Amino acid sequence: MTAWNSKLTELKKILVELYPDKEDGVVMVDMADMAGIPKGFVSFNNKSNINWHNILLEANKRNRVKNIVQIAADDFPEITELKSLFKEVEEKDSLRSIRNINIEEYVREQREEREKHVGSADAFAPPSRLPASAPPSKKLH
Repeated sequence: MTAWNSKLTELKKILVELYPDKEDGVVMVDMADMAGIPKGFVSFNNKSNINWHNILLEANKRNRVKNIVQIAADDFPEITELKSLFKEVEEKDSLRSIRNINIEEYVREQREEREKHVGSADAFAPPSRLPASAPPSKKLH
């Protein structure tokens, strides 16, 4: 799930205009239910703005916003904003194939990310694994 963002706000404004009645939202969720948005989890409201906010919140929790956009784009093919929003949602939700991942690059990126938060891996290595350039340890008396 992603946080609420400007694209969801933009989509909500479009859906409020295209589907102003509560029943429109119910029908949309009925259609989307087949794709993973159960109607029982959506708090419907007579105010269109609130209704669509609640529908998109639930769709977003379930990573199903693209299903809503697809249905609206099919209903209103002349609305070009829906097509561009669908492409953006599709790109954001698309998964990278494991075959396309460069393992060495992935491991390097993960190591760099960890070092940002924890520090160098050498700082936690046992003395026998410290680099040759490491200063000798001093005994405490």
